[in-house]
Amino acid sequence: MKLILNTWIFENAIKSETDQIELVDRVAKLGADGIEVRREYFKDIDLELKAIKERARRQNLIVNYSVPDEIFLEDGSVNPRLERYFDEGKLMGINKIKFNTGHFDRFTGGLKKSAGRITFRSN
Repeated sequence: MKLILNTWIFENAIKSETDQIELVDRVAKLGADGIEVRREYFKDIDLELKAIKERARRQNLIVNYSVPDEIFLEDGSVNPRLERYFDEGKLMGINKIKFNTGHFDRFTGGLKKSAGRITFRSN
């Protein structure tokens, strides 16, 4: 079993201007196997994405990504922002990504076909 710490547990540090790059080191010192980075906690997303990947690699930590957005929008369509989130995840070298399901009950298309339209750029 792997222990992954969500950066939400460091919310007070985040409010005190600590970035998630620094939290990678805290998680490693606590002896966890990985960190779950939260998208809403980025202060400078472009800078932090690659820095988290490098810091986690040096600390030998798994990186997971929590994104506060939905897979299925209110009209039942697949969220067009998913591609961007997966690209961000690639920049961090993530193992898993987590979304809210959203309005799957309104989805009427073919899941395989809809998901296939999302292209993921490799780095």
